[in-house]
Amino acid sequence: MRAWTARRLGVGAFGLACVVLVFGSISVQRMADLGEAIQSVDRTLMLREETEAFLSLLKDAETGQRGFVVTGDRHYLAPYDAAQASVGRQLERLGGLTGEMPDQHARVVALESLVRRKLDELRDTIMARERAGFAAAAQIVATGQGKHVMDEIRSVIDEMRAEEAGLLVERRAVAARDARLATATTLGGLAVAFGLLVAAGLLLNSAVLAREREHAARTTAQALAAVLAESEAWLRITLASIGDAVVASDEHGRVKLMNRVAESLTGWSEDDASGRALADVFVIVNEQSRRPVPNPADTVLQDRKVAGLANHTILIAKDGREIPIDDSAAPILTADGALLGVVLVFRDISGRRQLERERAVLLDNEQKAGRAKDVFLAALSHELRTPLTAVLGWVKMLRAGLMTDKAATERALDVIERNARHQGRLIDDLLDVSRIVNGKLALQTGPVDLARLVESAADSMRPSADLRGISLTRVVDRTIGTVQGDAARLQQIVGNLLSNGVKFTPTGGGVEVRLVGAHDRARIIVTDTGRGIDAAFLPHVFEAFRQATGATGRADPGLGLGLAIVRYLVELHGGTVSASSEGHGKGATFMVELPLARAADDVETETESVSDGSGGDLEALRGLRVLVVDDDADVRDLVSAALSHYGARAAAVGSGVDARRVFAKSPPDVLVCDIALPDEDGVALIAELRRRGRDQGGAVPAVAMSAYARPEDRDRALAAGFQRYLTKPVDVLELMAVVGVLHRERAT
Repeated sequence: MRAWTARRLGVGAFGLACVVLVFGSISVQRMADLGEAIQSVDRTLMLREETEAFLSLLKDAETGQRGFVVTGDRHYLAPYDAAQASVGRQLERLGGLTGEMPDQHARVVALESLVRRKLDELRDTIMARERAGFAAAAQIVATGQGKHVMDEIRSVIDEMRAEEAGLLVERRAVAARDARLATATTLGGLAVAFGLLVAAGLLLNSAVLAREREHAARTTAQALAAVLAESEAWLRITLASIGDAVVASDEHGRVKLMNRVAESLTGWSEDDASGRALADVFVIVNEQSRRPVPNPADTVLQDRKVAGLANHTILIAKDGREIPIDDSAAPILTADGALLGVVLVFRDISGRRQLERERAVLLDNEQKAGRAKDVFLAALSHELRTPLTAVLGWVKMLRAGLMTDKAATERALDVIERNARHQGRLIDDLLDVSRIVNGKLALQTGPVDLARLVESAADSMRPSADLRGISLTRVVDRTIGTVQGDAARLQQIVGNLLSNGVKFTPTGGGVEVRLVGAHDRARIIVTDTGRGIDAAFLPHVFEAFRQATGATGRADPGLGLGLAIVRYLVELHGGTVSASSEGHGKGATFMVELPLARAADDVETETESVSDGSGGDLEALRGLRVLVVDDDADVRDLVSAALSHYGARAAAVGSGVDARRVFAKSPPDVLVCDIALPDEDGVALIAELRRRGRDQGGAVPAVAMSAYARPEDRDRALAAGFQRYLTKPVDVLELMAVVGVLHRERAT
């Protein structure tokens, strides 16, 4: 029984074993088919995810390119750089997933070609934007080439997606079918050996659960990898956006990370520097001693505290460039205080150093200007006090009655007049320089006869030359035509050159002025036999306030303005001026070249005659009622005395208010008025008078006299209602003549 049972059991066990074996074999086969179906489904899902990520990567690169084209900001190129770095790996993964699918693999090969074309188009657009600007980049975009390639890429990916979608449906169906067959086979075997089938089912269920866990783990790992990659990309974009150089090292001082600014300054790429000691990449020395400077990162690694560089530190780049920098280093610590490394932040301070140097130069120039101002003021004081000494001295001698004869009195008056005129010229020179500096010196141009002008200038200088015992000769070519210019300023040019020659020529020497022609230009050459000009000073001879030193080592008398004014006036006339000298004691030669007027411009013009204060003009003063308005009592007394001398009836007041009182009683025949009055200026006064009726003095002839010598001051006064404008110091005889002319003009 037992044997039978055993046999039965054996047979049953054998049958059961056979059944189990058969059903097991079938179940194993079905499970294998199910496993392959599940793997196919997984591969399809992965391929879809990879194509989605691949297309997103290209879209981001294209978006970054557009942002850079529009703004020119390289920060927008971070997605493009990321695409350049990872697109190859993406294509390799796609190739691996489609290795057993010829159609899909062929599409991946096509994608490789299209992606290269797309990246080339992006690179060309970026280079065009960097080199030629937005218009050049926009022109490439406008060709539509990039869009066309991107559309082809999308088309290929859409084809891959479509095929994978069909395969996914098909593979899921196959997986479902295989699962049903495996279940049926398992249930059939369960009828024979329930326990074994349950065990197989449990094992199968365990396997399915394990695969699901594996799939979930793989999905989680991929998500973490994506997050990590995104975080790293964000970190690199952030570092690239920082204007300072950033280098990070591990706890052993080996380089782990560098941004582009750090690469540019050190000359090391991140790939080359990675893993190297920070001291090899970040080489610093003292600017003065050229000795190595302690690396702040070493201090941080040792003390775990922020450290900075000393001043005057130079970074030696890999290519040998020397860059002044400023930096600081800080420890990288975990939340629990563990040291992970060091971050070093530094910047190029070449611009700041340049500003410091420029500031130092400006300070030096300011100090030099201050010293020059002091020298100028001392010279100005000297030039003002020297003629005043002569004037006051001779005035005191005249007051004391020491001038016993007419000749001595005349000599005293000549000295006083000469020094007063010298002070007037000094003030005129200062005003001219002020106009030159402010660009307000204007010319009153017209045809000018140079021959007559040179002769007149020489005649004006002859008394000074005779007084010093210097011969003054002139050689004038009267066939020289005219020049288009300002006659007064041209005479000032010749007069300054002659005055300069007389000033530096000793007694017994000579000064010569020549006027010759040179093609379409006229040359005025002034030569003297004076002390000459040193070669070292010759290049500075036309600079304002520059004076050579005399034999005593002190600067020559004067302010050094005459030749500077000459140069500016000559250049304003379109000419040139030059100076030459063979050295000390051999004299000097100054040559002015001016363009001759064209034949059409060379016409004869009338010249305004200037009255010398004689004849009918002065006779017209007899019985004339003249009101003098000036806040300076000495000027009022001088003008009133001169008017009274020529028979006029003069009334003098010191303000505009007093002048209005005189007009209210009885308007005068002529008004002589200063501009700078204490209560209001003369311009306001004449403007108010011109608004009155004729019987209230609204048409009274008026002459302005003022120490304001600018052209705009003269124009302002004439526009307000004055008929004449005389600049102080006023020639009294000229003023008398002008008053007579104004009265005569009114009478006619």
